[in-house]
Amino acid sequence: MLVSIYNVEEYLPSCLDSILNQSYRNLDIVLIDDGSTDRCGKICDQYANMDSRVRVFHVSNRGVSAARNLGMCHAKGEWLTFVDADDLIPQDTFAKYIYMAESEDVDVVMAHMRFDLNAEGTETFIPQMPSLVYRSEEGEEYVRQAISNFRLSFWGKLYRKSILNGIRFPESISNYEDFVALWQVALKCPSYSLINHVGYIARCRSESASRARMGLMTYQKRVKSLLYVCEKMLSFFRNTDSIRKDLTKFVIVEGLANRGLYVNFIDTEIDEVITLTNKLWDTMQRTCIIPWHMRILLSLRVKLVQYNINDYPIWQYAPIRIALRFI
Repeated sequence: MLVSIYNVEEYLPSCLDSILNQSYRNLDIVLIDDGSTDRCGKICDQYANMDSRVRVFHVSNRGVSAARNLGMCHAKGEWLTFVDADDLIPQDTFAKYIYMAESEDVDVVMAHMRFDLNAEGTETFIPQMPSLVYRSEEGEEYVRQAISNFRLSFWGKLYRKSILNGIRFPESISNYEDFVALWQVALKCPSYSLINHVGYIARCRSESASRARMGLMTYQKRVKSLLYVCEKMLSFFRNTDSIRKDLTKFVIVEGLANRGLYVNFIDTEIDEVITLTNKLWDTMQRTCIIPWHMRILLSLRVKLVQYNINDYPIWQYAPIRIALRFI
């Protein structure tokens, strides 16, 4: 079990308690303290002293991808799972995961995820899916379905270690690293199962990396990540148009159809924002499968960015979102 940790001292003890209290006891727990500047390092050491199953590695801050890659190098056992240090694992999750993996002889096991919004309210969202087993005899449609079922996160799943051989999280980007790794798993994984169980509780913090407020530096990182995602999408799925078509929707939603990207810029940043937006659009046209009607809408959006980079009026936004339904 690999836990990447950075400056989450408020959440870390409850996360580690949820792991140590699993009904399945035969766990190898690897904690990667990614250069935390708060008390996380000391908390990790305290838990390692309390429980021999816990091993701690303290490293300089290089990001979640580097932390996970290091954890995979040190992991023992046949199975791997990934946990974010601010999340929780229900007590019987890994007993259910291991039972399903061994009884059905599958390579990946996943369950429902619950998203707790905490300070933003008590509302939760649980994606529903039936208990099923999928095997790769279905070819391209199997990979397409696997990408859809794996959703957008690497955590909350159980992986046979051999499936992850040769797969590493991209350390050159700061967003969407899970997606690229999951695509590789979908291409390599001969079987997986979904179980009817809430197996992971993601606590959504307003200050977390995935929810950071936008500005030029954040926009630069986001566009760099999207450019990387586009190139990998073309590399992995050049000859599978149905999959690229599905993934194109994701790129559009995260890029040019994301209202949250176009805020908090100042006048001196206008030229850089326009340059980045044009570069993203050029790359999307080359790597994605975009119908002509969507190309018209997105091209108009790109041209209009220069007139007001801090606004995404509804008359620009709504037609793109509606058109996405028909891709």
